[in-house]
Amino acid sequence: MAATGQTPAATVDTQAARSPFFLLFDKKGTFLQAIENPYKDQAGGGISVVEFLSGKGATALVAEAFGPRIVEVMQGKGIRPVEFKGVAADAVRSTLQTR
Repeated sequence: MAATGQTPAATVDTQAARSPFFLLFDKKGTFLQAIENPYKDQAGGGISVVEFLSGKGATALVAEAFGPRIVEVMQGKGIRPVEFKGVAADAVRSTLQTR
């Protein structure tokens, strides 16, 4: 999940590629860890972000919005784009309900 902070109380970020942090949750919604986005300042970093998260075993990525290019790359890696505006903890619950 793209997030503005390092806890489930953080807000979902507006876009994944520039998000300062990624919050990782297991398939039951348990918070595992926060990871700083190493590509947040990279121009065109979306592809690198998807590769990075794919390597972490991500199956879904939550952000407020996605561009068509990053969605295409995500789908190629088996990562489902989920648009959500609000708090990360709420996004996790919503995402688990719509699997």
